[in-house]
Amino acid sequence: MFSNLRQDLQRYCDNLGYGTNPDFISKIIAICKSPGYWAIVVHRFGFWINSYFGNGYKNPLKLLFKLLYFTTKQFAVFLTKIEILVTADIGPGLFLSNQGNIILGLRRMGVNCTIHHNVTTGQGVEGETPEFGDNIWIGHDSVVYGALSIGGNTIIENGTVLAKSLPDNMVVGGNPCRIRNKNIKAGPYPINYQKN
Repeated sequence: MFSNLRQDLQRYCDNLGYGTNPDFISKIIAICKSPGYWAIVVHRFGFWINSYFGNGYKNPLKLLFKLLYFTTKQFAVFLTKIEILVTADIGPGLFLSNQGNIILGLRRMGVNCTIHHNVTTGQGVEGETPEFGDNIWIGHDSVVYGALSIGGNTIIENGTVLAKSLPDNMVVGGNPCRIRNKNIKAGPYPINYQKN
């Protein structure tokens, strides 16, 4: 959990221009300025509780942690306008927009993903949640729903409605969703991709 949180925080430090080795004060400033990071911290705490203690409720420590998680989640959702499904297995290096209005209902998300504001993934129905690969970039005002799989290094442009699986290295956009580019060479920050 703590290793993932450090990598998440590094994304926010990079975004604020603090570089790859920010000092302690820069990290504190990044945390204070980044409501998206607050939501990630709460999610990782809830996911750790479920992973560490399992499904049973007989452990009193788990009940205490669950109560703490539920309370902090409600507070975080109110402050950040970001809600993440507690069972979502999210890799390190997640960056969520500080503008909020994000709902992440998903099974799994790889490393170094970027989600902008006004994005909804999943429908909140059991088995109807998507799975994302590494280095996914989702633009604002987008919706991704259904039991689909998005390959790594994929860019989903602003205002996209996506309901079908995609292979790796794609750029898609629009409503209905259309392929804009295939086989892009994108990395963890794919906003600067090259169009053919």
